[in-house]
Amino acid sequence: MKVEGQIEFTVIEQGPDRVVSEMPVRPGIKNPYGSAHADAILWLADVTATMLASGGAAPTEGMKGFPLAISLNANLLGNQTEGTFRATSTYVLSK
Repeated sequence: MKVEGQIEFTVIEQGPDRVVSEMPVRPGIKNPYGSAHADAILWLADVTATMLASGGAAPTEGMKGFPLAISLNANLLGNQTEGTFRATSTYVLSK
């Protein structure tokens, strides 16, 4: 069985302390049950956080200093079969 997909997303806000991206639910990110694949949802969050960590540098393949996640954890509380996902990335400061 061959399955192909395509992810489309748009950065709607990018600043030094916050990045917001949106990804429409479309056939290329859906699982066999018709809802968005969990990995697509996590991918959007990861890419949005990476854009924040890179400080606005334009991403290029093989770039030096690419941010590397030490740990990535997700708790998915729901899913969608249509509409748009929105990811918001901000820094969390601990004292």
